[in-house]
Amino acid sequence: MAGSELACSFSTHHFGSILKFIEATFDLPSLGYADAAADDLSDCFDFAQTPLAFHAIAAPLDAAHFLNDKGPRTDPDDD
Repeated sequence: MAGSELACSFSTHHFGSILKFIEATFDLPSLGYADAAADDLSDCFDFAQTPLAFHAIAAPLDAAHFLNDKGPRTDPDDD
């Protein structure tokens, strides 16, 4: 995918692909069978491209709102 702005990977990726990607990126040994047959997701990234400039996005609430929140503690809505 290198050099293309809009691209789609048609490779079949496995659960172990993210593990294999981390191993390949940081030159780590394999942890076992989960990543043995997986690819390393290298067709999904182009690390040679120039990074985009960071643009801050204004948030409706600042950090102080969350740091000083005195509201009741509730479990996250995770259903």
